Amino acid sequence: MKIIQTLLILLVFHKGYSQSEIGIKAGINYTNNVIVSDETQTLSGFNIPKRTYRTSYHVGIAASMQVSEKLQFTPEVLFSNKGFTTEAITGAQETNVSLNYVNIPLLLQYDLFENTGIQFGPEVGLLLTASQKIGSEKFDVGDFWNNKIDFGMSAGASHQISERLKLHARYTHGFLSVVSDIILFDEFGDVIDDKVRFANRAFQLSLVYSLMKN
Repeated sequence: MKIIQTLLILLVFHKGYSQSEIGIKAGINYTNNVIVSDETQTLSGFNIPKRTYRTSYHVGIAASMQVSEKLQFTPEVLFSNKGFTTEAITGAQETNVSLNYVNIPLLLQYDLFENTGIQFGPEVGLLLTASQKIGSEKFDVGDFWNNKIDFGMSAGASHQISERLKLHARYTHGFLSVVSDIILFDEFGDVIDDKVRFANRAFQLSLVYSLMKN
């Protein structure tokens, strides 16, 4: 229901601008979830499998509204599959973690040239489901990945390929931990770091097809 309400808001905004457009967006994700800790050297001493980027997808609605001659407001509502894989270690299989989000980027675009601009702004995410696949076995791990709200900053570029088609390239740097209350202990049970974060990182390459223009 909230997703439908957000889409309706985008349509209202779209109608309120003299130069605006709304379209469908789809593309490729290249994502990871990194461990962020002030005790990096200590953390490296633990036998933690290395996390690597995984390829997935996103799809949704993208709008653009001309604010001034060079500036556009470009909100989006996307279903985005994020996550990571871990390399297999001795006695273990490769693990694939899948995190399904509704992401809402709220970006400003500055037009450098007639058909090319740079984009920057915040992105809010709502975690819908989380699953983990080890070998052929798949598990629901929503109880572990328990912080449902994500927040990050996005930066990228937009290029107008044709009258109705755009190419977007973007990087999003997550600041919040997808897992709450992670505490790092040493072998004696003493707290080393009580502010460890599992933060999302995402590269995206997308195509946007315009459906309506004002």
